Amino acid sequence: MNILLVYNPNSGHRVFAQFLDRIIERVQKEGFQLLLYRLDDYVGIEAYFDTLMLDSIDRIWVAGGDGTLNTVINALLRRNIELPIGILPMGTANDFAHYFDFPKELDELLDIALGHVCTPVDIGRMNDRYFINVASLGALVDVSQKTDTITKNTLGKLAYYIKGIEELPQLKPIDIQLTLGEVTLNRSIYFMLIMNGKSAGGFKKLGNFADVSDGLFDVIIFNKCPVLEVMNLLIKVLNGVHVNSDYVEYYQTNELMVESSQSVPSDVDGEVGSGFPLHIVNEPRRLRILTKNGATCPIDAMEYKRMMGVKKVVKYVKKSVVKKSVVAVTQIKDISRLICDFPRHSALYYVNKNSLSKEYFLKAEKALMEPYIYLVLSQTGSPAGELIRKFTCKQYSHASLSFDGELETLVSYNGGTGRCFPGLNCELVNDYHQKADACLVVYKIKATFQQKKRILDKMRLIDEQGSSYNYLGFLWSYTFKENIMFCSQFVYSMLEVAELHYFDKKPSKVMPMDFLELDIDAHLEFCSASLVSEMI
Repeated sequence: MNILLVYNPNSGHRVFAQFLDRIIERVQKEGFQLLLYRLDDYVGIEAYFDTLMLDSIDRIWVAGGDGTLNTVINALLRRNIELPIGILPMGTANDFAHYFDFPKELDELLDIALGHVCTPVDIGRMNDRYFINVASLGALVDVSQKTDTITKNTLGKLAYYIKGIEELPQLKPIDIQLTLGEVTLNRSIYFMLIMNGKSAGGFKKLGNFADVSDGLFDVIIFNKCPVLEVMNLLIKVLNGVHVNSDYVEYYQTNELMVESSQSVPSDVDGEVGSGFPLHIVNEPRRLRILTKNGATCPIDAMEYKRMMGVKKVVKYVKKSVVKKSVVAVTQIKDISRLICDFPRHSALYYVNKNSLSKEYFLKAEKALMEPYIYLVLSQTGSPAGELIRKFTCKQYSHASLSFDGELETLVSYNGGTGRCFPGLNCELVNDYHQKADACLVVYKIKATFQQKKRILDKMRLIDEQGSSYNYLGFLWSYTFKENIMFCSQFVYSMLEVAELHYFDKKPSKVMPMDFLELDIDAHLEFCSASLVSEMI
């Protein structure tokens, strides 16, 4: 493995140099090659990337703060390079790294940076500038730009606060027009934050609901208020309760436009931003960040972007209790529907038998000559699926397989959709359309005629013996009888029968997203990603 390490010697307290030898030693012990680039200025790296053979690089490490990370990411994305990125947080605030709760010990950081676990993260684009953590505009947003480097290295985050207090006497409102989806707002504001991460400028609780992988920005507007209220508002920001202020508005959206006739400074990740008007767009899961707990997501970025960008999303969450109450009501409804469905299930004996028709097996036999097995991951909006997503915080909650690329032989373990008892059942794409944004992604893996026949023979045996859907899989990974499974357990077991399982895990512990996250060596080939409404 070849690693490119880009480091900023001036970040933080200029301590990176004392770690460099330990990093080189560790990489060499692992048997890898380390290439170094010292970031003296933000222009040189552009020319460097133009001369570098990036095809030979397996991952990139960035040692520095948010500004250093921003510089590297802009240089990469302008060249459509989407290598895994390891972060060695060495800056003053390290706001983006704070989201992932990286350890402070160097050896632990290197364990993560040398690992294979990634979190797919959204990227923001302000006109022609990318940002990974936060974009901002208005008064006070250029505090990080105005803070002297020596002061930052001496005082750390305190330097930002001191500079911010110095700027308060010059605080003046700015008139803007803000467009969020189909909503247009005219506001007189002090400043506005467009958050991808949760913190900025060392303030840890700014983006209360932010998620770096949800395809949405958290937009926080600090409206004009009486001068005497400014200090009270700053205290609320420190405590993370600013969403309850009458002078703060909090939105979530994947795209916004900001216009103003005044001269308004903007900022991206602590660096100078773009000029007005500002068109700010979320590019979902565009990068992969090496993390301790996350997801290695080989979903094609452009296809995912197209799928997620079909519908503009704007949600008003003025008070934090609004979002919590909506989730609570949804969970109660889903749990209620699941409880009502319990009598049709069993974790102890088979309730489903001979559910696959002769026509199904004839179609599957005809598809044996196709050189692939198709894996389908979906989120349909079903009660069980929505609960799984809430607990796992993953995009997809259901796994199926098909013998053909047209998905006419789609099959899995499911609840039976009212037609059959829960267990092994064929599936129709139409059944997935249980809510407007239901979607699925299709991958394929090479399989011989004999391998596919082994899977089909095993399915025929299960169909004859009987099956049940293992609802207890929600609580613990234990199966009382061989054919009592849940969806991802079934798909993995079938791959195991054909010796196509490309990761080692106990079948009863396999979750739907494992098929993507644990595909370290890229056995799967991407086929498509679609909203179900586009397919029916």
